[in-house]
Order: sequence, then structure tokens, then C-alpha cells
Amino acid sequence: MYALVALPVADLRREPTDVPVTDGRDEGRLSQVLYNEVLLVVDEQGEWLRVEAMEQRKFLGPAGWGGYPGWVRKKAVTVTEKPFGRNALITRAHCAVVESPSLEAPLLFYLSFGTRLSTKGEAEGFLEIPLPHGKSGWVSKKDVTAAGGADPAGQDVGRELIRLARLFLGVPYLWGGRSMPPPTSTTMCGVDCSGFVNLVYRALGKDVPRDARDQWLASRPIGPDELTRGDLIFLSRDEGLESIDHVMLSLGGGQFVEAPHTGEVVRMGVLSQKLGCSSGAPGRHDFTIEGKKPLFGRIEG
Repeated sequence: MYALVALPVADLRREPTDVPVTDGRDEGRLSQVLYNEVLLVVDEQGEWLRVEAMEQRKFLGPAGWGGYPGWVRKKAVTVTEKPFGRNALITRAHCAVVESPSLEAPLLFYLSFGTRLSTKGEAEGFLEIPLPHGKSGWVSKKDVTAAGGADPAGQDVGRELIRLARLFLGVPYLWGGRSMPPPTSTTMCGVDCSGFVNLVYRALGKDVPRDARDQWLASRPIGPDELTRGDLIFLSRDEGLESIDHVMLSLGGGQFVEAPHTGEVVRMGVLSQKLGCSSGAPGRHDFTIEGKKPLFGRIEG
């Protein structure tokens, strides 16, 4: 049995309980799932479902790779025997869903960057999308692209990556966050370091793992002198993979974007300043960043 997320954004929790949030560092929030995201239902407990988020890969040890495990509230999803396909992807910061195909139509809600949609009609520059309970909504064609993300044959993917990453500048860091804040919302939205990377690659048509450690496992290790647009810079407390706790996205030219930590916002940086040297330490492998060992990886395929 599967479930489709029926809210613009929902928390994926460590336990079937909501923890009051005071400073944004809600460690019970493992991740967030977006509207229409596919969840495999594993179990249920009261008003909660234990699920695996199939679009957020996680390395599960001896079991290998699987969907990100956690709990979601039943009211946040619709249960289905067979998920339907998606043919569109939101690549703007947010997308308004309205009642009819008109610029003056009443607003229903906003959807986050990275949300995948199933469209079923078109009128007046709008696309019709199915909503829960047999209803329909409309989104502007300008806010979406084909579900596969950036087309390498049709555009400069590196330039598109920079455009997508820049959309997040100023977005609040949120522990476990994986969503773009809309103009108005009652849900806590934002990104953590790996949630940001996951969403940018999602918009490029690549489902990279959710967590920084797993993103490193899915990367091909490279040297610091090989860094280019789209490569990833990881920070580890020591040589062990379990200690990788941060990831940054290279923009090329010695620049990067990161979601640093609670209380901060997504920002750009200069790698040479982060490394504490003027050259960016080309060819070196013995330096540290903020007392941590950097690792460098490239997502391929």
C-alpha cells in the first residue's frame, strides 16, 4: 500500500509524535515530504503511518538502499494502491495553486520548489492538476518544467544549477527541512544542508540521497583541484563516514552555497576563505575547514 502526500509540506518524524518547536532545532523532524510525494506504507499507529519516503534514498546498512523511513500523520496523506505518474516539476521558489485558469482566480494554496505534479489539462496558460477528494486546481505553466528536470540537450545545465541554487539564498535553515517557504504558511519551512542539495538536484532530474553521509556514498570522490559546478563539499569530524555532518554545493569558480546551521540562512561563500588560504588549496588533501576534514564528491549519471 502506498500514500501520496496531500499537503504542500509535511514532516517526516522520528517517532509518531509531534515535538513542540522553540528554536527550529527539532531533532524529531527527520525530513520533510512534498505534495504528491510517494510513500510506502509499512505500519500504522493511531493517527500515524510508518512509511518509507521512496523519493528520498537512504542507506540502511545490510539492507542496502531504501526509502527514507519515518512517521507521517494520516491526515497529511491519501492512501492509494498504485501511485500515479507525474509529468511536471515546480522549478520556481513556490507555485500558486488556484481554483480556475485565470490570473484573478482565488488562491487555494502554495506548493514548494521541487514538487512533482500530475497534470491532466491545459487552458489559458495554466495546467490542471488533480487534488484530493476528486477536486482540481490550476498552476501557471511558467512555474513548472517537464518532470525530468533540466534537459542537458536543451540548455546549459551548469547555468541552470546556479539559477536553482540562487533561489534558496536567504531561505532559513530548518533542522530536517526540505521545503521552500511560501509567502504565507502555517507550516515550518526551510532547508538543512543536505535537504537543500537534495532539492536542487531534484529540479535537475536527479534523485540524490537525502542525508549528507548518503550523498557522499552516492558520489565519486574527487580532489579539491577538480571542483566544478554541481560538485559537493562534505565536512567530516574524522575519517569515519558516520561523522559526515555537513555538505555544501560548489558553484564553480571557487564559490559555493550552503545552508549552515540553525539561526542562519542559505548563503554563498568563497571556498578559499572557508579553507583559510588564498589558493583554494589545489592538490592538497591535508587541510581542515572549521576543524573538520573536507571531502569532495561528484554526482554522476
